[in-house]
Amino acid sequence: MSQPEDAPQSGDDQRGNVRQDMNEIDRIVAEIRESPGTDGASEAGADTTEVSDEAERGQSPARDLHAAGAFLTVRPGPLAPVRRRAKALVHRAVHSQVRPIADQVSRLSTLHETEVTLHEAEVMHRGAEVAEHAAIVSELRRELAGVKDRLSRVERMSRSQPRTASMVEPPASRAGDVEVAGQSVVGQELDYFAFEGLLRGSTDEIAARQLEYVEVFADTDDILDVGCGRGELVELLVAAGKRAAGVDLNHDMVEACRDRGLQVTVADGIVELAGRPAQSLGGVAALQVVEHLRPGQLTTFLASCHRVLRPGGVLLLETINPVTLSAIRNYFADLTHAQPLVPETLRFLVESAGFREVAIAYKNPLPEIARLRHVPYDDRASLSARAESDRNVDLVNATLFGPQDYAVIARA
Repeated sequence: MSQPEDAPQSGDDQRGNVRQDMNEIDRIVAEIRESPGTDGASEAGADTTEVSDEAERGQSPARDLHAAGAFLTVRPGPLAPVRRRAKALVHRAVHSQVRPIADQVSRLSTLHETEVTLHEAEVMHRGAEVAEHAAIVSELRRELAGVKDRLSRVERMSRSQPRTASMVEPPASRAGDVEVAGQSVVGQELDYFAFEGLLRGSTDEIAARQLEYVEVFADTDDILDVGCGRGELVELLVAAGKRAAGVDLNHDMVEACRDRGLQVTVADGIVELAGRPAQSLGGVAALQVVEHLRPGQLTTFLASCHRVLRPGGVLLLETINPVTLSAIRNYFADLTHAQPLVPETLRFLVESAGFREVAIAYKNPLPEIARLRHVPYDDRASLSARAESDRNVDLVNATLFGPQDYAVIARA
């Protein structure tokens, strides 16, 4: 029958226990040496407990050893203090080996984060320079395209016959005319063809923007572009295999379209729609047109669009986005504009004309160089602070530097 561990033991038994405990200590030390980098070792089945900060920083080795031992679990018995001191000694030895490595890892991590932050800042700086250079190149290309358009116009005028009286005195609603005190002032002094290139961009730039509109008319045909201007959308639709035509009041633009083989005529859009049979078209487009119309003209135009479109036919309108401040400049730059139209107003008018499935899509975003950028923060900034800063930047961008145009797409 075995006696309890805390009962008095003979000398041989005590020496045997000591040898057993020393063997156990040797085994623990051997395990620790075989598994470097752990945060301490313990007996099988024993709890693993970390040494307190006070023990790690202690000025007295004896006090460190005592503090470390106070947190260790050992098998009870007469030699429990021996086991506890041995474990504390092992713990302290392991920490003395691990702590320098941990400090070195921490220093390397901090150095790496600093290098990454500097690299990100350099990348952002170089990105801003690239964006600025790209903006300069884009502006030079626009100016070159404008010169080419004006040269083409001079060539057309040089080989054209003298205009008839009706062409010299166009209708009062001609694009380029300015209404003053109820009277029409013919815009003969306003070179609207050149002005269009300066204000909106070259034909190549506009065609690149309008390419996505071809998909809007993917399931329909017989499309009329009202106020087609230089014919970018008509040309894109014809290239996609659609039957497309255009009307515009500006003779120079119509002639430029005809030079490219496009079916475009000089006509007032509202008058043209009024003369067409009901449900005779599969699509009507009016890009940068509705802002030129007075309220009465606009409602009449939308009603005419609904009448001439077949059931399921597509209406596409694009106009300046007055919700963002930077786009207001473009609105006031054109003397022929009647009033800006906020998206909700135009959507309401389109729905009132009988259209369904009315959707709004924002177009023509500003380049990154013209917008505020998110501030790069280091790890010391809280996630909530970063989120709030990003939200403020996004809000200012939407209010001041948002998309310059928007489109209304609807079905009859």
